[in-house]
Amino acid sequence: GETVTIVRAAGPDQYGDPAPGAPVRIPISGCAVAPGDQRALSARGRDGAIIAYTIYVPSGSPTILHTDRIEVRGDVLEVDGYPARWTSPFTGWGPGAEVAVKGGQG
Repeated sequence: GETVTIVRAAGPDQYGDPAPGAPVRIPISGCAVAPGDQRALSARGRDGAIIAYTIYVPSGSPTILHTDRIEVRGDVLEVDGYPARWTSPFTGWGPGAEVAVKGGQG
């Protein structure tokens, strides 16, 4: 598997906004990274692309929040929606979570 890194704001301030300061970096090893929707963009004479991945995080990994950013393959991307935790309805076993991430490039 690959290692991805959670890039989390230092913590909420008194108003619930990200506090100033260096973000907390939390590595997660043993992840599977699958390509997502890779779209080309063209706006105002500039070319760019949307970079997207689906990351499969193993059981027992730190919880990823919808407000986190994830560093994967050298790019720091936004979490797209809420991470989905997989759980067996029969045994309660949870093999991990699925996290969609995306961001612009170029």
